[in-house]
Amino acid sequence: MTRAIVLALLLALPAALAGCFAPADEDLRPGSVDLLEGLVVEGAKATRLENGDLNLVWEGVIEGKSVPVVFPVPEGVTYVEATATVPAGRSLDLRVVGNSTGRLLCNTHKTASFLVDAKGRVSCSGLGVASPGEDWKAMLGASNSLSAPAPFVLSVNLSTAPLDGSAALIRWDRLSRPIHKALETETVKVPASVDGAKLHVEVTRPAIEEKVPTILVSSPYNYNARAAGNRPSDSLILAMVPRGYAVVVADVRGFGNSEGCVEVWGPKEQKDQYDLVEWVAAQPWSDGKVAFYGQSYVATTPVEAAVQRPPHLTTIAIVAPVMNTWADWHFGGVPNGENVGSPRSYQQGGTETTPEDGNPLATVAHTANGFCDVTLAARANDPRALYDAFYKERNFTARAKEINVPVFYTQGFWDENVKGEMIVGFFDALDVPKRAFYGPWHHQHAVRADMELTLRAWFDHWLKGIETGVMDGPLVEVRTPQGLAREAESWPPAHATPRAFHLASGKLQDASGAGESTYLAFPAKTVLANLLPMAPTPTAVRFASEPLAEPLYVSGKGVFRFNAKLAGADNSYFAAYLRDVAPDGTSTLLTFGWLNAAHRFGHERYEPVPPNAPVAYALSLLPADHVVLAGHKLVLEVRSADLADWSQAGGATEPGLVTLDHARSALELPTLPLESLAPAPRSAA
Repeated sequence: MTRAIVLALLLALPAALAGCFAPADEDLRPGSVDLLEGLVVEGAKATRLENGDLNLVWEGVIEGKSVPVVFPVPEGVTYVEATATVPAGRSLDLRVVGNSTGRLLCNTHKTASFLVDAKGRVSCSGLGVASPGEDWKAMLGASNSLSAPAPFVLSVNLSTAPLDGSAALIRWDRLSRPIHKALETETVKVPASVDGAKLHVEVTRPAIEEKVPTILVSSPYNYNARAAGNRPSDSLILAMVPRGYAVVVADVRGFGNSEGCVEVWGPKEQKDQYDLVEWVAAQPWSDGKVAFYGQSYVATTPVEAAVQRPPHLTTIAIVAPVMNTWADWHFGGVPNGENVGSPRSYQQGGTETTPEDGNPLATVAHTANGFCDVTLAARANDPRALYDAFYKERNFTARAKEINVPVFYTQGFWDENVKGEMIVGFFDALDVPKRAFYGPWHHQHAVRADMELTLRAWFDHWLKGIETGVMDGPLVEVRTPQGLAREAESWPPAHATPRAFHLASGKLQDASGAGESTYLAFPAKTVLANLLPMAPTPTAVRFASEPLAEPLYVSGKGVFRFNAKLAGADNSYFAAYLRDVAPDGTSTLLTFGWLNAAHRFGHERYEPVPPNAPVAYALSLLPADHVVLAGHKLVLEVRSADLADWSQAGGATEPGLVTLDHARSALELPTLPLESLAPAPRSAA
């Protein structure tokens, strides 16, 4: 049986057959009783579907701002699936949250265009058992042409079908329930042990006498919430404090209301995270168990703490953290959008809050803290992009083995902010209880229906000692953009088989080719660049495969090995973009990579390129997990690297004439048998 036939069969199978999971106890499976019988929802048209689901439909108009639609999710509802539709050509923002908490329960892709399909639809799914009995709220907003009203249709399916995938292993009936009232949020100043800087901390805990575990969040972004009149991490507080957790929110040094100098993951900031964990554990209301949680920078602070092994750190739950600052800001040794924007925005962010006492001298001092490390932006924007001592002390991947607490980790392959490169070498090095979700999503929590359920089960398991079943699932779950999924013990897969595509004249082929291709590496945004299409030398060269005879499952990190001569410059920023092109011409960026030619001997060394001499290079591509379907083509574009992440409009600042030697150049992709995939479980979609 060919892999093409296997794929067709897999795609035809119901999602419930995916994986090798068994549900929890049979008597706990919903579906035996019609829990939706008699449910009445005001303003909605309700229809009972043949499969027993209840479909609720609202129609209305969005006029210049988001429209809230509140609907009940009764106890026993498992799947909640929402689809919103606006006229074609309009973009739509759909957020579905807990009505009482604002916690995101139904996750959709976070992009500038909100991933509205050709029919003007955007969808998301969540699990009702993550927050049983809570009303949910859909927030709909048309993101373009806000001045023009946009009619919308919101369709919500409520189902009591049994859970599938790893969600079926979670004992959701055992999860903590929101039964406690919260005390008023208390503000505390915690002195940093390294220099005495006062760290601003806000504590919210349940109004109960017994000691409680804590979820700690340490963020540089809390001033954003305060400026909008909100409490930092408010949705987490509202969701978890009633469940018997204290939530402690800290301002990273130099940001918000914390003293100290902005240094972005530097040694003082790292020590602060250790101090915060131990301060929490020492409080009279604390039971000594502390979980550290967050996303992006706010997920890096838990890693900063974990590599130091604070005695009372119990677990970390991290979403798209920056594990290796150099690999994020200088991927491949190429200065990019992250290295330009991040340091400046962080330094600016450190100046945006007026100290609470209003003292003008304190205000000046606080503003100066944003820029007191004058090397930050300079180092980040050094065109040599060397991996030096500054970055070594900010490389947490190299210290992964020092972590001794359980880790829940999620990362998207499409993340244009914190690159999927962060996966490589970190999670697999951990010798602790762990789980990971990887898949085709952006800079956000995993776009899976079971993300919030898994997170709550994780906290209950490790902080409250409840046997939730969250550790019964596979270590790693990977999903492809084609709706397929795979379980694994590690990622990237060590057993992947390399598949080589050799360069020829405009072609990617199995056999070694011959000849040369030349392109001009030049700053594409300059005025002169506008004249380049009329010049005989192109600014990029492309190589396309024949339509694939059978599907190709790419899993892991590819590499473009090539031989090139450079004329007219002593350096160039190489880039390789690999696309999956469908028969109708639809192009999907599968992965890309960059390489600083002067780093050809390693990223700690900068050596100019000898003129007109053939030089061998190895350009590493970002991690990917993607099925290229039969009939599709692989298209490799080689050009100068872009200045902006994931953009195709920029160009390198290193001009030069690049000549590729086809005979000594090939694209190598890690591949797995298609049979290792199955349709993604409904709970992981």
